[in-house]
Amino acid sequence: MSDTDYKIYKSLMSPNPIFDKDYLMRILNLSDIETIKFAEITDIKESNTALVIKAAVHIKGRHERCHKLFIKTAKQNQAENVYHSKGAQEGKFYQLVKDNAINDLPIPICYDVFISDNGEFVIVLEDISDRYTPPSTISISD
Repeated sequence: MSDTDYKIYKSLMSPNPIFDKDYLMRILNLSDIETIKFAEITDIKESNTALVIKAAVHIKGRHERCHKLFIKTAKQNQAENVYHSKGAQEGKFYQLVKDNAINDLPIPICYDVFISDNGEFVIVLEDISDRYTPPSTISISD
């Protein structure tokens, strides 16, 4: 990994994440006629396992569109976080899916995964939270 790539991930893991337009163009696989108008953070929350960043990437091309991203990264106090290894395990799962081009799982699109040797991670997923509905409850009878 280049120093530039590592700096991009460190920026995403910072308390005030900054998006690199070239990075976004690469992971979203934009065409030559598409450009990023702007990217904005729409929400930042801490879960048990990670810092969750929601972002909207506004793209200009033949048609204007917006990609919504769901980014998970290590919490700042990762050494004290008992759930930290769970986030890294999730990253390994998405890396396996991405590396093997497994497309038939009912999971969000994974745009990028970074996992460092010292436990830092960044998982960039499609944000489906506005259209996700949990499965209905299944009743089990005796």
